[in-house]
Amino acid sequence: TLNHPNIVRVLDVFEHSGRHFIVMDYLPNGSLSERLQAGHPLPLAGIVRILKPIAKAIDYAHGKGVLHRDIKPSNILFTEEDEPALTDFGLVKSINSDRTTTTGLGMGTPDYMSPEQILGRELDMETDIYSFGVVAYQMVTGEVPFKGSTPYEIQDGHVHTEPPDILNANPRVPKELKPVFEKVLAKNPTNRYDNARSFISSLETLVQNQVSIDLVDRYAEAKKRMEALEFKAAINILEKLTAITPPP
Repeated sequence: TLNHPNIVRVLDVFEHSGRHFIVMDYLPNGSLSERLQAGHPLPLAGIVRILKPIAKAIDYAHGKGVLHRDIKPSNILFTEEDEPALTDFGLVKSINSDRTTTTGLGMGTPDYMSPEQILGRELDMETDIYSFGVVAYQMVTGEVPFKGSTPYEIQDGHVHTEPPDILNANPRVPKELKPVFEKVLAKNPTNRYDNARSFISSLETLVQNQVSIDLVDRYAEAKKRMEALEFKAAINILEKLTAITPPP
């Protein structure tokens, strides 16, 4: 039922010698998970570039009545042209049906599961919005909001604990980012964004505004420092821009 440029296509399904096989698009540029392995935040502009097409894919799937239920960095792959694509609908659930399929991973991945998914409640589109927000949080800070030595500890954080302040997790990002993530990671599903594109739109607007302000103000300040031969201070100012825009 899904045919979208940012969803990996299933080309064929067959059985051979008692084993089942799926033939899919070949995406040679790895996964988002691999790009986050270093534990470093990504530039905000780069985050928007990656997540905007994925947001469209999520909303498209929801429009077709399909919940993904396992949105995470390892399920975002990159084409040869470095375009992101959502894959692995192994925990897919029809919004209008009780029929589900599973992959043996349980009912989700603890680091990215919504509170209602952990609690086994009836799920709607908001569960994917939450997981999508966790992915974005990790891209902004370099780490997931809830950590623990066991899946239970991680899940308990999602259900009972507010996520760490994103400004403390990454002090280099603009303060306007805080309410955006408080909304997308709200415990109550009705308090989240209505769709993935609304979340990314808020993030994109913030980034565009912040880039305009920072490019003018910080370059002007860096120029002053350079003229005063305060080279180290100038470098520090310019380095802060990489939290918003990718380095040249």
